[in-house]
Amino acid sequence: MVSWNEALCRRVLCASSVFFYLGAQRFSEADLNALRAFAAIFACVAPYPFLALLAAPLEKPQVKVFIDDYGIHAQLWWQVPYELGRGPLSHEVFYGPVEHDEFECCTSDAEAKTLWRHVSCGFLSPLEDLEDEDLTFEFSVPIQNQGVDHTFRVRCRNQHTSLDWSEPSLQVSTCIEPPYAEHKAVRMIPMGENTLQLLWTPFTRSGGISLVEYRVLAQAESSESVVACFVSNGTTAQEEVTVSCLPNVSYTFAIEARYPFIGSREFSRSLTSDRFCYQTADVSLPAPQPLALDSTPVEVAGTSEGTIPVVLRWPYPKEFSGQLLLQYREALPERGGDRCQVSLWHEINPNAYVQAELRSNDEATQVRVLRLKSDAPHAIQLRVLLPRDRGTASPPSAWFYPLPPPTPSELKSRLAFENGFLLRVSWEQKNNSAVHGELGPVAGAIQHDFARGNGPIATRFQARIRTEGVEGAKGAWEVLEPQLLPRLRQVLDREAYEWSLHDVRLATGPLEVQLRHANAILWSSWSDSSIIPGAESPVPVGTLEIEELTPDSVRLCWPAFISPLGLPLEYRVQCSDGDVWQTVSVVEDMRDGDDLQCVVKFLNPHCSYSFSIQCRYRALPTFGARLKVAQLGRRECAS
Repeated sequence: MVSWNEALCRRVLCASSVFFYLGAQRFSEADLNALRAFAAIFACVAPYPFLALLAAPLEKPQVKVFIDDYGIHAQLWWQVPYELGRGPLSHEVFYGPVEHDEFECCTSDAEAKTLWRHVSCGFLSPLEDLEDEDLTFEFSVPIQNQGVDHTFRVRCRNQHTSLDWSEPSLQVSTCIEPPYAEHKAVRMIPMGENTLQLLWTPFTRSGGISLVEYRVLAQAESSESVVACFVSNGTTAQEEVTVSCLPNVSYTFAIEARYPFIGSREFSRSLTSDRFCYQTADVSLPAPQPLALDSTPVEVAGTSEGTIPVVLRWPYPKEFSGQLLLQYREALPERGGDRCQVSLWHEINPNAYVQAELRSNDEATQVRVLRLKSDAPHAIQLRVLLPRDRGTASPPSAWFYPLPPPTPSELKSRLAFENGFLLRVSWEQKNNSAVHGELGPVAGAIQHDFARGNGPIATRFQARIRTEGVEGAKGAWEVLEPQLLPRLRQVLDREAYEWSLHDVRLATGPLEVQLRHANAILWSSWSDSSIIPGAESPVPVGTLEIEELTPDSVRLCWPAFISPLGLPLEYRVQCSDGDVWQTVSVVEDMRDGDDLQCVVKFLNPHCSYSFSIQCRYRALPTFGARLKVAQLGRRECAS
């Protein structure tokens, strides 16, 4: 359907064409007057294409509000009739807050400047790929006045005229819900003697917002002060902050929050912690310290399964000990990091630390045996406290690992010969406490104390050996003195510790060897046994040949014995006339592969003699029945 505006324009253009065609002819005065009339009409209508639509404003726009960390903006969509979109159109948006359901446009310029905003959108291109016949335009405007309802109007214009403002859009809310805490709990972890770590679950945020500004206030007695303020993006499972505290002052901490760039500028208080107080350390009250077990064994009555006895030096007068309470705190490593969290001090049941006495009867040194559970944490500290005065406590002890070091594993032993028989023992130690990267203050202090021997890594070892007697009977264990761990060495295809022992008893029979580890305060259990067979005796080969040389002498010949250890051998030629065997000669094996021989002289021609050959390793000492001797069969010779 052709509009009235278009029909009028066509008629004027047609008339203009006719007069242009006749321009070559001579016009009368009446013709010129007619042309002037048509020119006036054309100049009046052509520049104003909206002339017939001034009473029909655009429809109300559609609005959607978006919120992010840095502001609020509204996205608008509106439609323009297809007939009006042939030429370039400039669009405008007029919006502001409203306080009631019925929209009333601002009438005064002052009110428009303070409450409402007029935004020029410029020449916009319509959205494509829309099935609607009308043209759809889109534009985003920022929201300055947050927390109230807003409404929006649009209009379009060209260089000559403009349409009326559209109907107001539906009211949209720009209210933002402040951050709040769903979990009402604040964890407090002491990090030192005057620092405290606070942890809490991140606050719940309004949709589209990730940044939250936290403020931590410390309330002490009647005063309140801000001790920490930071912005978090909420990506961690726990929000944390470290604050400083004064001793003997009771604190309560409050956690407040707001959005850093939008929303109300007032902090909303959502969390309040329990009361906390650091107790003063009395330097005149010494700390209980773990005592080494190897140098000062103690008498302990009764044992409990699942507990590990730690001997404590108890430097307090006997009449004063009954008033003290023993406390401990734990240090647990953070997941996936090299920093530690320290718990609050906890009291230990007096039944868990019993009085003990030193075997040396040293009355000047008092000790207590503390029984800890086997599932103890990474490291612990101890201190004593006076119950009658909660503000008086001893300094903490050194950090120590409450479990014994790992038992030696992969124990292997073998015999060797280097200037005598040598026992070589190799073993490994499982190490799962390596710390890498930058340490926190607590982890650094723990590693410092662990380096002094209080940690989970063994610094000493001890061996015990026993021999196998007649018919497999086990002898008594011989416990050797503790020694420092040797350096790690490359043993075959693995890194291991290696220890050697020179002892001639190693060749006398099968041996059983066990090891155990220790740090400065605790011993591990004994390892599995390693069985070492005794040195094998030389093996005789062939027979003893006797050749009579003279009435009072004979020559003995025999093949060389086999040496299983590959060591030089020594042969003893023994002779007997029926009563006693006597060694008449000693022959050394020259290792040239020839048979050995020996001439026995000064025999009694009137007696009958028996001869035998005994063999031993030349390196072994010559003492009694412990010699490893092989006897070649007897041969008798009658004179």
